[in-house]
Amino acid sequence: MADLFYLSLWLKDYDDSQMLDRYRILLETFPFSTLWPRIRGFRIYPLSWSEHPVLEEDFSEEGAEPGYILWLASEFFHGDYAYEASGFWDLWKFQKNGGPGAWKQAPTPVTLLCFGPEFEEGTAERGHLAIDFGLDTPFRADQTLPDAESRIMAREYRERLQENIRKLLGFVHELDKRLPVQRKVLWTESGENFAATIRQSLQ
Repeated sequence: MADLFYLSLWLKDYDDSQMLDRYRILLETFPFSTLWPRIRGFRIYPLSWSEHPVLEEDFSEEGAEPGYILWLASEFFHGDYAYEASGFWDLWKFQKNGGPGAWKQAPTPVTLLCFGPEFEEGTAERGHLAIDFGLDTPFRADQTLPDAESRIMAREYRERLQENIRKLLGFVHELDKRLPVQRKVLWTESGENFAATIRQSLQ
């Protein structure tokens, strides 16, 4: 069954003097979609998620570069705020009509978050930085294969899933190189072991 999944990062020596620079690295490292490029929305929440955003911007037409997002964040900078940028990345997805060539690269929603050290619902549970990837369907080998022709299409099915997984793991590896990561967790809303799901998909 499809599940929501996330990446949480806890960083060494994280405090409010470093948080926006760390967020900049996250935004600049993320492989945004070539079809729907750049950041498409940005929100800033004070104190907790229950509060109304102090800033809410829609860049759905042309998108915004990370530099502009960081400028906005600096204008509303507080150690008890959370910053939420939304965009897309390109993943292989199976089109429901089936048949050869049914796999297409499609923009897939993603949300990139930065938590101030004093944000009420932040660092202890979600990390200092976090990514909400949405549904894990593009990475699951146990999703339903397309109809009776699946024997012919199984190889492409496996290859596309593995390309998606390599893209995910490549992004995580780049973050390891560019950020002082102390701890990281790929986790799902249901608590399922997502690392085991990836291992199954790579077999």
